Amino acid sequence: MFKLVCGADALQNVVLVTTMWDEVDEETGLSPEEELRNDFWKSMIDSGSRMMQFRRSYKSAWEILDQLSGIRRPLLLQVEMVHKKKSLSQTSAGAALLEWLARVILQI
Repeated sequence: MFKLVCGADALQNVVLVTTMWDEVDEETGLSPEEELRNDFWKSMIDSGSRMMQFRRSYKSAWEILDQLSGIRRPLLLQVEMVHKKKSLSQTSAGAALLEWLARVILQI
């Protein structure tokens, strides 16, 4: 759903951040991080999103913020609703949400 709201172009402005690195040793944290990278966030990373570790410090926070390019890229949802004058239900994200809701209702 997040990818449908953002669109492929705007995903370049997304930084996916893992946390709690100050509470686990590096080796313990790497396995769940790889699962996020290779399974859950793979399509976003393939579309230009970056993944970083937050280590609960000002330095770490600034390193994450420094990854943002400052180049404004409109979200797909904005383009569809503002420029293409679509209603929410006609957008990519809205259509996916309606489809999901229909499946949930059928299960009730």
